Amino acid sequence: YAGDLTVFSTNPKEAHLQEALSQLKTVVQSQENFFQIAEEKLSHLIKSDATSFVSSPYLQPQTPVSDTNRKQDPKTNVTFQKPARNLGSFTPVSRNPPAATPSE
Repeated sequence: YAGDLTVFSTNPKEAHLQEALSQLKTVVQSQENFFQIAEEKLSHLIKSDATSFVSSPYLQPQTPVSDTNRKQDPKTNVTFQKPARNLGSFTPVSRNPPAATPSE
């Protein structure tokens, strides 16, 4: 409970409050450090050859369609080919959250 005359301090005198504040600072700093390290690792992974780190077939580079990927129907003279995989778009991670837009 905080009343009208309540005073908040970033440097409390009571030992139990100093300990609690220290723990809170450690948790916050650890989270900030975690996000920074994760972003750096992700950026490095994206910039480097990602296929050497990840063995998923969806992340392997696509090669041009070759004769082995094409099948031709001799009756209709139509050529079928395997569909290409689409990984979608990628949005880089940013430490700064997007600015809030005022709702109308």
